[in-house]
Amino acid sequence: MNTLITLALIQLSVVIITDISGVWDNIEQAVSKWLHCKIKLPHICICSFCQTWWIGLIWLIASGRVNMLMIAALLMLCTFTSVTSSLVRLITDSIGSLINFLYKKL
Repeated sequence: MNTLITLALIQLSVVIITDISGVWDNIEQAVSKWLHCKIKLPHICICSFCQTWWIGLIWLIASGRVNMLMIAALLMLCTFTSVTSSLVRLITDSIGSLINFLYKKL
């Protein structure tokens, strides 16, 4: 059970860093400016699905918990990265709307 929770937290962290923060866009812009030409990072670097897969697989191997059930769970979590991204954005927007509502009432 702890392994599944850890994999879910890896997926959530990757989604927030990759999809929400836009860190890879900033890195592409900085490197393009530094090299004085437009660059595009490989898809394996900027895709939350791919990052979740590779980070999760490395973690499973390093922790010695590789088995077919964990690989299947990891693949399922990878598949739901877009859903997780949408949920995080919904929660963030809802909290922002609540704060704006409270600010206007006070």
